[in-house]
Amino acid sequence: MSITHAQPTPHTKKRRGLKPGPAFLCVGSLHGNEPAGTLAIQRVLERIDRDGPLDRGDLFTLIGNPEAIALKQRYVDRDLNRLWNDRRVARLRHHGPNTVEGGLTLAIADLIDEVTLEARGDRYLLDLHTTSGDSPPFSNAVDRLESRRIALRLQAPTVLGIEEQLDGTLVDWLDRRGFVGTVFESGQHEDPGSVDRAEAAIWLSLEALGMIEPSSPLAPAVQGALGLLTRAAQGLPRMVELIYRHALDDRTAFDMLPGFSSFQAVSEGQLLAHEMENPVHSPADGRLLMPLYQPQGDEGFFLVRDYGAAQRLASQILRRAGFIQLATALPGVSRARGRPGVLVLEPSARRGDVRNFLRLLGFRRERVERGAILLSR
Repeated sequence: MSITHAQPTPHTKKRRGLKPGPAFLCVGSLHGNEPAGTLAIQRVLERIDRDGPLDRGDLFTLIGNPEAIALKQRYVDRDLNRLWNDRRVARLRHHGPNTVEGGLTLAIADLIDEVTLEARGDRYLLDLHTTSGDSPPFSNAVDRLESRRIALRLQAPTVLGIEEQLDGTLVDWLDRRGFVGTVFESGQHEDPGSVDRAEAAIWLSLEALGMIEPSSPLAPAVQGALGLLTRAAQGLPRMVELIYRHALDDRTAFDMLPGFSSFQAVSEGQLLAHEMENPVHSPADGRLLMPLYQPQGDEGFFLVRDYGAAQRLASQILRRAGFIQLATALPGVSRARGRPGVLVLEPSARRGDVRNFLRLLGFRRERVERGAILLSR
């Protein structure tokens, strides 16, 4: 049943730096059962107020879903991190909301407009989350070079390809509005260390954006954050890419086998879960990511594989050299008529070298329409 009382309001604050610089939006607790981001933001604001200010730029903070936080559940009516597309936001602005998360979507969209209007430099997003299963910290980055740069500065593994496969995420919506976005998963929901790692991600982001100088009284917080996340990521790959997403729907009864954690190696055919009482086996060798151990969720798990230094370098060189413009010269690849930036893949190009080359160029957003596979960045 939808809740129709007064429109809920996310909690927002702003800290202005001494000089013009980036506009940095830091978001916590879009999901109400993920309190670490909220607590980390509070810590950072308290230290800035005590030892600051920031040297340059503007920090905007947002606590996304206070009503779901009070209920200690992922959402009240609908997942707030699956509602973001232009059509839905326009409809909410025209007709008004009839759910808690609809009202929050409107309020957050208004804040985005404010950030865009007040920005004194480039715009960035850090969206803080935690996981239901045990996990080291890691970042999800929209696959653009600047997003990769910021994510890698956070020391934890960077995952490519997840945001492009999820519909309606805030980071994806803001990417299309000129924000450079990073999602940071700081650990398991109830782990106190998740708060420490989320806080560290904020400090390292501020330093990476030039908002804290080495001479700043805030610099010791940056150094502590660097040590913390470097230790947390020890022995893990610097970057991985998505190879499989196990999607669920509201009617799916899904039970992950106990004991799995993110970045754990699994083998093709290994039993991972039961879905509607049917066994679910790993479709390939890889590393498990975000196994689902909570009632609400849209994915049972993800699989990733290592994305090495040679691939990262090749991707950077190819993009900077302009090879993106030559994608349609590849066999089995053409432009989608009337849709700039969208490629159509023939069956011959859907696997193998052509598909891997397109991933190097950032074409990870995949959709199937009327039997055709469409790719975009």
